[in-house]
Amino acid sequence: MSNLEERITTAFADGATSSGVAALIAEAEAAAITSGEEAEAARTRALNPSLCSTDVGVARREMEDAAFRRDRMREAVRCLGERRGQLKRQEEQARLRATYDAALVERDKLAAELVEVYPPLAAKLADLAARVAANDAAIERVRSCPMGRSGWLTRNWSHAGSKASSTAQPTFRGSPSTCGYPHSSMLGSTRR
Repeated sequence: MSNLEERITTAFADGATSSGVAALIAEAEAAAITSGEEAEAARTRALNPSLCSTDVGVARREMEDAAFRRDRMREAVRCLGERRGQLKRQEEQARLRATYDAALVERDKLAAELVEVYPPLAAKLADLAARVAANDAAIERVRSCPMGRSGWLTRNWSHAGSKASSTAQPTFRGSPSTCGYPHSSMLGSTRR
């Protein structure tokens, strides 16, 4: 068995790669062409009428051997093509599996991080949402009272130069106690 035939046999065992098989296909195709040329040359010699019977027998055996090698390499090319396709599918499956496994590891890390980060963040957001809702309700209570609808509350901020005074306060028209709010608490809620 030639070195090429040994390597072709190995291509059907475990550990073969699609790229290695592709290289073998090219070698087997070249070997099939060479064997075909050798078979044709031996046939031409065997058909020569001037050749003695002994030489004719030798030429015919050479022709048959070369034709057999050609046919064997052609079949090897066909089988190697199928093997290459099989290996490419296996390699793609292995690549996808590795990608999927890496994604699962990352997902588990993200899930662990979410368990750590989300609860305190959710608590902060819930507290903030409750305070925003309470503030909205307080503003709406003022706006919805009769004096608020008539425009008794206006903002008239005093300025010192180009900067707003830190003691700026809203001014009131009418009595805010009409809505049931003490004047001092209303002023306190607008200071920052």
